[in-house]
Amino acid sequence: AANRSWRLLDIAQARHRMSAWPEYDPSAAFIHERIVAADEVDAYGHVNHVVYLAWLDACSWRHAETIGLGLDYAVATQRGLAVRSVVLDYLGAARLGDAIAVRTWVVANDGRLLGARRFDVLCGVRRVLRARINYVMLDLTTLKPTRMTEPFRVRLPAVPPVVTKAAQETARAQ
Repeated sequence: AANRSWRLLDIAQARHRMSAWPEYDPSAAFIHERIVAADEVDAYGHVNHVVYLAWLDACSWRHAETIGLGLDYAVATQRGLAVRSVVLDYLGAARLGDAIAVRTWVVANDGRLLGARRFDVLCGVRRVLRARINYVMLDLTTLKPTRMTEPFRVRLPAVPPVVTKAAQETARAQ
């Protein structure tokens, strides 16, 4: 009976997590496109889970480069955002040769220490993964948390979520 209770609790928590993902304006996203390569596919015939995380990281760095906050800036200032926590929801599978679009939005930036990005991985029009990565600003010399530099505060503004009709109905029901 105890095992059944834990399973029910896990299911309830998963449902809450899934319903708590706000939507963001696709036109506000930075998009990194790619084609699934043979070395990214596992024995099951789909993209391996660790590959998705590598795609999110690559998308973050490409976005950072486009706004002048890439590796050169981090090394020069000895400041950078380090991953604090990751939440991945796998919603489908991508396969060899599939065209992939990794979208990212900055969804939180407290202007001091913490930030977050939201990601969607699309295979055509189908969302196969959504993720949130929380970051902390580090001094790269000491590897200790430190205050954000002005460029991080200014160039990484949080994008507000889109208020959908479904979200409004959910809020009213609570």
